[in-house]
Parts: sequence; structure tokens; C-alpha cells
Amino acid sequence: MNIDNPSHPLWAGLKLSQRTRIAMAVRHIMLHGTLNRSHIMSFGEVSAAQAAADIRVILQRKPKLMSYDNRGKFYRLNCL
Repeated sequence: MNIDNPSHPLWAGLKLSQRTRIAMAVRHIMLHGTLNRSHIMSFGEVSAAQAAADIRVILQRKPKLMSYDNRGKFYRLNCL
């Protein structure tokens, strides 16, 4: 099972809506190579604060997936 699936064990313990947003965010970064809060805000129609919280969850549970680009102000997919 891929980590971009809301049912992946990595996302266990989260509410379905948050699991779904996070799965969409992971799918986005894997396809496009970048991710920022506005992407998550558009996936789930959530606030910037909630999008930031979702990014924190991704970083806590899968820390090597992405890293922040200070210059571009987005997260970049790390080589997996």
C-alpha cells in the first residue's frame, strides 16, 4: 500500500478528513515535486493553520519525504 493512500498505516489515528488531505498532499508532492500550504488548503478547503498542521504531521511521520526550500517557500520532494 502506498503512502498516498488514506488507509496507509502511517496515517493511523488521524480523522478521515485529515488522512484524506494528507494522502492528497503526499500524492501531489510525489507527482509534482513541490508542496505548500495553499495546495493543502485547496484539497480540503481548510485554513492556513490547518494546512500547516497537516504538513507537520507529514514531517513527523515521514521526515525524509520532503524538505523546506527557504528561497522558494515550499517543500521539495527529497530523492527517495
